[in-house]
Amino acid sequence: MIGFALSGGVNVQGELLRITKVLFGTEIQKVFLAGARVVATAARNQAPKRSGLLKKAISANGVSPRMVATRGPAAFAKANIKRGRVKAPHAHLVEGGTKVAAGVFFFRDAVNASGGAVLSKATSETQKLVEGVLR
Repeated sequence: MIGFALSGGVNVQGELLRITKVLFGTEIQKVFLAGARVVATAARNQAPKRSGLLKKAISANGVSPRMVATRGPAAFAKANIKRGRVKAPHAHLVEGGTKVAAGVFFFRDAVNASGGAVLSKATSETQKLVEGVLR
């Protein structure tokens, strides 16, 4: 364990604790979920439409804080393989391909196409949340 002390007029430890609560709380999850909805919409638009099942299985949902801690913002947008209203157990095969068929990178392309806008929006919203705590 490493300990340190800071002196001054500001309660730095208290401020860091408040910032940490914001960065791992429900407000930041709303920011990530809004970004995931943009990615999910782009992925649905780029998904192969043979039966429409894959397109319907792509979603952006709220997740547990544990999943956010391990996977980060990527935990919010996904193609439902095992659970969900609509399941597409073949989603990973379409995206990654098989020995016989080449992959159709609909999800990766959606992240690449909308990722920059989502990242800048998430960055600005996170900055607003942190600034709100520090006021």
